[in-house]
Amino acid sequence: MSIWSRPAIRIAGAVLASGALVLGSQTGASANSGANPASRGRFSGPSVISFNVTTDGGYSMPPRVHSGFVTLRGSSPEAAYHAVQGFSLKPGVSLAQAKQDITAVLSDDSVTALAGLRALYRDIVEIGGVVTSPYAAQEVTIPLERGTYYFVDLSDPLLRYHTLRAVGNFKWSTPPRFTTVIESTMVNGQPRFRAPSTLAHNGTFLAVVTGDEFHETVFRPVVPGTTDAYVTAFYNAVLAGGPIPASPWTGFQAGLQSLSPGRWAIVHINLAPGPYELICYVPSDENLIPHGWMGMHKLMRLT
Repeated sequence: MSIWSRPAIRIAGAVLASGALVLGSQTGASANSGANPASRGRFSGPSVISFNVTTDGGYSMPPRVHSGFVTLRGSSPEAAYHAVQGFSLKPGVSLAQAKQDITAVLSDDSVTALAGLRALYRDIVEIGGVVTSPYAAQEVTIPLERGTYYFVDLSDPLLRYHTLRAVGNFKWSTPPRFTTVIESTMVNGQPRFRAPSTLAHNGTFLAVVTGDEFHETVFRPVVPGTTDAYVTAFYNAVLAGGPIPASPWTGFQAGLQSLSPGRWAIVHINLAPGPYELICYVPSDENLIPHGWMGMHKLMRLT
């Protein structure tokens, strides 16, 4: 069971909003990660890493950042889908092995892809990342302890990897304030969101994963009048092999890239107001069916 129980989420909300978060065991913080934040007085904001993604040019990041809360501010001028995923390696795992796993997951062969996905659970910790939108930059704030992290745009056919080293003792800073919590979890054995039905189009939320699989938290614009029942029927038709009704989508998704179980991120979206489907397209580790196709979607209006 994840350490993020429902009471823990409520407590985290209150503590994070006050700017005095204690990392706890989900990030593996040690006693010497940094001085007690209560003794530091007023904090500055998180370190910010800004990047702009294009299909041809990829993107660039600095080689290092100070350990602490870090905001990834990702943008793209393109309407194309870009998903910049961050991860760390579990003990004893090489980057070459992780690359092999990710390449396998992206394979067109289902047996290879499923084996790769299960290997990823064994080999890496997904720390989140940014799914971009041409509308504006999307921001994802995560805790980065001292160590080495890797980022890759999963839509990049070249799979160009960037290495980011977090150095020094953990620097305490005031994380962004958020107005709500969006939880990715399991309900009766099925992946689901617990989330409100409305959110500011430039709002900020705490995303937490309490289930036992990887989950992303992205917003995909839909045709006005679309319902959750219609999206369910649409994907049921896709799974059944047709006939497939008219698509509910009007564009690509944007928001938070995948987190491992027990991880969290503070996400500031900036998207056009309107109706969206909150959805997770991470494939199931049982059959590769995307979680959204299994019912992990929720109609939300961004106001």
